[in-house]
Amino acid sequence: MSCILQSHRLVALIACEGRMIRALEHARVTLSMEVESSPTVLHVYDDNDIRSVLFGTIDGRIGLLDIEKTQSFSKWIIQDNQYTSAISCMDSYKMVQIEHKNVIVGRQDGNIEVYAIDLSDKEASVLLYTTNCNESVTSLCCGIIGEANYDEILVATYTGRIFGLTTQSVERNLNTDSKNYYFTTESVQRISKLKNEIEELQIKVTKEREKYQASTHSYMEEMSAIPLLSIKDSMVQSKQDASYVLTLEVPTAIDNVLLQSNVPVDLLDVEKNSAVVSFSEAEPHNGNFLLATYRCQINTNRLELKIRTIEGQYGTLQAYVTPIIQPKCCQVRLFEIKPLSMHFRVHSIEKKRPFNLLTIKGPFSLAEIHSWVFQCVPEVPEKPQFIDATVLFFESTFLGTHLECNFQKGEAKFASDNISTISIIREFLTKEATKKKIKIDINVGKYNTLHPFFMQCGW
Repeated sequence: MSCILQSHRLVALIACEGRMIRALEHARVTLSMEVESSPTVLHVYDDNDIRSVLFGTIDGRIGLLDIEKTQSFSKWIIQDNQYTSAISCMDSYKMVQIEHKNVIVGRQDGNIEVYAIDLSDKEASVLLYTTNCNESVTSLCCGIIGEANYDEILVATYTGRIFGLTTQSVERNLNTDSKNYYFTTESVQRISKLKNEIEELQIKVTKEREKYQASTHSYMEEMSAIPLLSIKDSMVQSKQDASYVLTLEVPTAIDNVLLQSNVPVDLLDVEKNSAVVSFSEAEPHNGNFLLATYRCQINTNRLELKIRTIEGQYGTLQAYVTPIIQPKCCQVRLFEIKPLSMHFRVHSIEKKRPFNLLTIKGPFSLAEIHSWVFQCVPEVPEKPQFIDATVLFFESTFLGTHLECNFQKGEAKFASDNISTISIIREFLTKEATKKKIKIDINVGKYNTLHPFFMQCGW
């Protein structure tokens, strides 16, 4: 996204997954702004000749950036203590005749929300309207589209549907006596034309389906092609209840989803989930700790699940998605569960805490130690930064304990106020170094007594 500052400079803003928003000028990074959550969308809020930059996050919040003065994060405009779906798109338009423009938000769970906001007031964000389209919203824009003098929200969804939400009251087409709707002659003709087009398309689809079914049952050497479906999946950590929200979305209806895991995990209840779940007997001795089947209701193309992992237990969660198509087929999605899966990335930690220190030295390269940290802790970039030393900070969703990772070629230091975290890192890195046949020296600094600070965090 690009915006023009008051100094008439054109600046490009990039939302980065590592909880950063960077500004580019002349192909150089001139500004890096830290935010609490990974940004997913940026929007220039232009109201009364004042331009502000809003950003949406993966945990459903909307924040304000102050690029002109402090050049940093300013405040949260819309936030909720409960986990909400990621924001996929955003627009600003005066849908209601008030002083400031409204903010219209589209979310991954299909919610479309209209807010009244005042950037000068800290608590001035009011939800005016909300609706759900049962599939993720990919884009939206506002304006006068279908009917003159009536503002509308034009929405595009993941499966390709495009529809509008209008401010025009439907009560004006309601007959108060018969309680039935009536339309103008032009509207009736348009509706009739659309119905005829839909019927023609349904007939064509039925004929092609019958033709395909006949070809698959013939004695000729016919090929049965498996359709290519793009499954939209995500596994996002929810800090509010220390769990992961697993989302699976398919362009067509889902028949069932089979979950299999080679490590112990817990499945939590989700209010939005109407699927019927059944558990099969697991075989832990064969590396199978979970086997659950979700049978979806009719016309369900999006499934949301909640999973809680156990730190120290790492492996793979597999989701077998079976859509309602012919021929019958399924696609597999793999989700990696890391040893420190209940940690999330932060920009700084409290240095006054009592830390346990783990030091590892050996003939490993920067790429190797970075790969080990990437496999151990979430939200680590896949590729290393070629600098003298990489420093990353993390926080635990369970206890609020902190972790500092400081590593470079030949040496790595891990500091945490939780001895269990240090133990998990030590065990994992030892296994990885053994696989690579790299000899490493390990040194752990321990406290003689358990510090009261950790007891306070645990209880």
